[in-house]
Amino acid sequence: MKRSVYGKFKIRHFKNLVSARVRKRIAGRKDDRILEMPKHFSNYKGMNAMKKMSIREFATEVGVTPDTVRRWERKGKITPVRTSGGHRRYSEKDIKQIKKGPEKRNIIYCRVSNSTQSEDLKRQVEAMELFALGRGIEAEIITEVGGGMDLSRPKLMEVIYAIIGNEVDSVMVAHKDRLARFGFALIENIAENYGCEIVSASVESLSPQHEVVTDFMSVINDFSHRLDGLNKIRNSKSLVDELAEV
Repeated sequence: MKRSVYGKFKIRHFKNLVSARVRKRIAGRKDDRILEMPKHFSNYKGMNAMKKMSIREFATEVGVTPDTVRRWERKGKITPVRTSGGHRRYSEKDIKQIKKGPEKRNIIYCRVSNSTQSEDLKRQVEAMELFALGRGIEAEIITEVGGGMDLSRPKLMEVIYAIIGNEVDSVMVAHKDRLARFGFALIENIAENYGCEIVSASVESLSPQHEVVTDFMSVINDFSHRLDGLNKIRNSKSLVDELAEV
């Protein structure tokens, strides 16, 4: 059954009237109270900027899971607004805050080989504080007692993990061997890959020469143990061969 022209006019007029009432209601609200917009208003100027995202939409935007977003909230990294029903809502400002990330750290790393070198460590720290000050950098100081051949030192690993976590802008050392006797280039390449600069003051006086002897002795001991192990293997093999001939 076909509608009359008058009937069509009434339906069209009713739709326009409802749309006008909705627009008037939205215009009377405060911007921070508008949580969702009707689809037919999405093209109006400024409407998209006011849209709030659900936790799932926000997580997708920043490339994480909703659980991660909730964990950020517990740690105070982000504070969403809540609807009257208690649901989280996020804005473009929240996205920018997360993508900007925290301010990176600058680290001064100082090391000596044993506990009897406490004075050497103190001088190293004082010299590196002046070095950082001269560069106009405020840095936290990490000190460690351990051999330069040991790349699994706890404090060194702490620095490397912080670098990989994109938390460090620069690491300053008195000399390359303070970071590692061998393997400095490897650590430097890892740091460069994560946007961190390794800065060596290249102060030879802050790299005690007797430590070189200690480090080389540790290398010799390591190889001697390996040779002893090989000799034991050879002797065991000879014994097996002799028993086989009997």
